[in-house]
Amino acid sequence: MHAMPGQIGPPSSTPPWLEEVRAQRRALREQRRHAHEARMKALDPIGAAQRDEHKELVRRRQEEMRDLFETERRLYLNRGPWFSPLTPNQPLAPALTPFAGGSLNPQVRAADEQPSDSTRGLAPSDWNNLWYYNGW
Repeated sequence: MHAMPGQIGPPSSTPPWLEEVRAQRRALREQRRHAHEARMKALDPIGAAQRDEHKELVRRRQEEMRDLFETERRLYLNRGPWFSPLTPNQPLAPALTPFAGGSLNPQVRAADEQPSDSTRGLAPSDWNNLWYYNGW
């Protein structure tokens, strides 16, 4: 088989009349779907309006989720501890290390010196675990 001059790639294995029949069937299916929607709107205008409103709400939510995913993806790819892995971190001052003294607040530091419960966790009082859950 020889390829047609305007055709790119290997020749199609389906005959051209089959593609025309498929296009006609698709057009007929769309025409029937539009006629069905018009009948449903004529029979139940309130229900049709509610369905349209629900479709719009779902579309907006999907769009918001796509935008949120894209934003999170950009943040994940552009920031984080791997952003500049070759530069070493500067050492923290002894008074500012979170594991050395706990909190920087003097009242909290005084309360930390007298532990009230022996079941207190190993994390310091000002430990924030949100960095882990945000993907950093």
